[in-house]
Amino acid sequence: MEEKAVLTDQLQAEAELFAEAEEMRARLVSRKQELEEILGELEGRLEEEEERGVQMTNEKKKMQQHVTDLEEQLEEEESARQRLQLEKVTLETKVKSLETEMLSTGEQRDRLSKEKKQLEERLNEVTDSLTEEEEKTKSLNKLKNKQEAVIADLEGKACSKLMALVMHT
Repeated sequence: MEEKAVLTDQLQAEAELFAEAEEMRARLVSRKQELEEILGELEGRLEEEEERGVQMTNEKKKMQQHVTDLEEQLEEEESARQRLQLEKVTLETKVKSLETEMLSTGEQRDRLSKEKKQLEERLNEVTDSLTEEEEKTKSLNKLKNKQEAVIADLEGKACSKLMALVMHT
């Protein structure tokens, strides 16, 4: 019986071990199932994160392209601004030149107007003097003609008297 008791103890110990092993196996199966669920969740999250990573990469590429486009646009606008600035400076210089020329032309016009007025006044003076001189000349010519007529008359009378004297002698 001792053997039976030993065998019974052994069987009971093995049954307890088996029960413990079965309990352990059940816990391990449960734990395995939990871990598989966690793994499934993590794989799902990983997949979502990878998709988000791809989306972020695509978004980054879009943003980089947008930044490149904006930089090109900025360069074009800066170039246009510089061209406009040069054109502005050129036009301002042209305006100043035209203003200076206009001022000079105005001063020249004023000077020429004064000269014209002085010349017109001088012309009037000369015309008046010429008119006076012409009247004097006419008057002197009339006087000369009278004097010449008187001289001719006197010469005629003197010649007649001289002829009469010569003939009387």
